[in-house]
Amino acid sequence: MLFTFDYTLQAARVLAYVGTRDCFDALIEGLDDPKNPSVGEIAVVLRESTGRDFGYRVTNSNSANYEAVRAWKQWWRENRSTFPESPGRTG
Repeated sequence: MLFTFDYTLQAARVLAYVGTRDCFDALIEGLDDPKNPSVGEIAVVLRESTGRDFGYRVTNSNSANYEAVRAWKQWWRENRSTFPESPGRTG
């Protein structure tokens, strides 16, 4: 895992606001960690910051959320190159 700290809603929003590849890498990785207590907040931040909704909800079954995480990962593989590598840089 890239980061071992627990995400808070505020920290996740900051990461999404920065909008770099590493930030979204960390958010999507955090969404895929069932032990992460902030997965619900991460899902909200991903929806708010990307305008995409792949159906991840903390109230869903494990299999439904597995499919949602799979969809986020697929979307990210297809769109990662459109995000800047680091703040202030493009491409």
